[in-house]
Amino acid sequence: MKPSGFERLEAAVAKGELEITLVDSPPRTVGSALFRSLSQFYDASFYEAFHPNRGTFDEICGHITDTLTETKTSQHPKRILIKSLPRHFSAEDWPKMRGICGHFIYAARDPHLQMYSLLERNANDLHFKKKGAEGLSTEEVWTYAEKVGEWLQDGGERVGEANRGGSNSDQLKIQGDFARACWREMDAHIDDVQNDIQRACGHQSLSLVSGFMLRSDPEPIMRELLDRLHLPNDADDLHKACRAWNEQSKDSVFVESLGASAYTEQVRDSEGFTLPLEPTPTLEKFPEVTFGKHIIDVALPLYNKFLSNPYLLGRNSLQDKMSSIVDGESETSSKLLEANPVEVYAHVSAIDPKVREHIVPNDGISSGFSNEIIKQGMLDKVSAKYQPYASSFDVIDRSGKGGKENVPTLGKATNERQ
Repeated sequence: MKPSGFERLEAAVAKGELEITLVDSPPRTVGSALFRSLSQFYDASFYEAFHPNRGTFDEICGHITDTLTETKTSQHPKRILIKSLPRHFSAEDWPKMRGICGHFIYAARDPHLQMYSLLERNANDLHFKKKGAEGLSTEEVWTYAEKVGEWLQDGGERVGEANRGGSNSDQLKIQGDFARACWREMDAHIDDVQNDIQRACGHQSLSLVSGFMLRSDPEPIMRELLDRLHLPNDADDLHKACRAWNEQSKDSVFVESLGASAYTEQVRDSEGFTLPLEPTPTLEKFPEVTFGKHIIDVALPLYNKFLSNPYLLGRNSLQDKMSSIVDGESETSSKLLEANPVEVYAHVSAIDPKVREHIVPNDGISSGFSNEIIKQGMLDKVSAKYQPYASSFDVIDRSGKGGKENVPTLGKATNERQ
């Protein structure tokens, strides 16, 4: 019997003929830009390979295998890069994908910004009745918040609906949750990969990328990522990865079939990472029962967990980076803090107090305690200056203490530092 598409792909990996890197990130979290950057270093790259309109999991694996048969390279094994969304893998297909990938990359950013980006994109789709349309003002976008929120929730619409593999997995039945925002799926996938790495004793690698840090200071993040992926990272390669994307990296398999729309146009037309200066909406701006509830109960706590993960790239320089931004050491730093105070607060909250234990404080206090003082001082500076975001800061504070039993409801936040 002829091997299935997945079996062929799996066999190529098992024989040492193929190495797969998966960018498995939620939508609107800089994953496409990261894919565009990295695709310059791979023999073949596949954008949104497992999108539902491309066929079954097995059919897509077969298409990838067929494409690789025609790919000429002096590299052995062949190296391919795949970008997908966590929700594009069913409960049955995700373990298969985990088994054949060597490297896993996840990017995330402030849920307020991700949620607004999802709202903006889908509001334009609804208004113009055309996927990938663009043109609504910010004020007009917010008028669609309730309708888009209901759509993002899934609302049980997939209950009993067979997935692409033909099953009716209970994991597809996410009643009343923002399945399309992918926070729960991403968190579960990261946990799975970390467990696999622990059991396999280093045969796989995992990299978590802060979209905020990547866009505000890409060089140290990309240097560390290229090194972890065993890709060239001299000065020219690093410049290419951060500031000079080549034209060829636009043309990965599947990108053309998606078409040039507002979903991909900005990344396709850019040449490198750009500063994250989009203004952050306050939590109260979002409808409470849809967006607001999801940000408080799921997204912000999981983002805090993401930034605290030891696999986060740039962790060793996190405190220095955040100190520079909080203290406004440059005009760019001041603008970053003004536009994205929740991003900065979340990053500061995730700083490991032992990161700089080599510093000996003058007052003789233990370095760990001294670093806690430094950390709290930065948190206080941000919270005092950006009071409209107090609700979000409180969610981060409480989720950082290991639970959400005291996470405030929208509009009832307290500020213990007042």
